[in-house]
Amino acid sequence: MTSKEAKTFWMNLPAQEPVIPTNGKFILRGHVPVPCHDLLKWAKWFEKSNKCVATTKIKSYFVSTIFLGLNHNFDGDRPLLFETIVFNPNRDQEIQRYCTWDEAVAGHKAMVSLVRVQLRLKRFSATKKFISNNFLFLADAAVLFVWLFSYSLATILSILSIMLKFWK
Repeated sequence: MTSKEAKTFWMNLPAQEPVIPTNGKFILRGHVPVPCHDLLKWAKWFEKSNKCVATTKIKSYFVSTIFLGLNHNFDGDRPLLFETIVFNPNRDQEIQRYCTWDEAVAGHKAMVSLVRVQLRLKRFSATKKFISNNFLFLADAAVLFVWLFSYSLATILSILSIMLKFWK
C-alpha cells in the first residue's frame, strides 16, 4: 500500500467515539487506584511506593496482598489491580485478584482464615488418625468436642461444614 492509499484509507474510516487508552497502568492515591498515562511517572511511583496491602505469616505459610499497578483483567471488565497469594511449604500457590483496596483487605482476611482452618483440619486429621488407631470411637468424639469448643462459633460452623464434605 502506498502512502497515498494509506492516507485515503485512514481518512475514509467511519467516525468513532474517542478512546482514551489507559495502557493498563495505575498508581494509588491513598487507597484509590488512579489510571496513569505517563509511563515515566508510573515507573517512578512504582519504584518508590509501598504497594503492600497486608502480609500475614501463619506457621510455614505466608499470605501476601499487594497492589499490582497493572491491570490483570484481560477481558476488559473492571481492572484487577490487587492480588493475594498464599505461599506454602508444598510450593502450591493460591491466588486471588481484586479491583479495589477494600476488596483486597477483605480477601486477605478471608484467605488468612482459610489457611488457619486448613491447618486446624490437618492437625485434627492427624489427631483423629492416631486416636482411631488406638482408642474407641468415644475417645475420638471427646477429642473433637474439646477441640471444637476451643474456637469461636463461626469458626466451628465453617470447620464442621468442611468436615462434613470430607466425610460424605
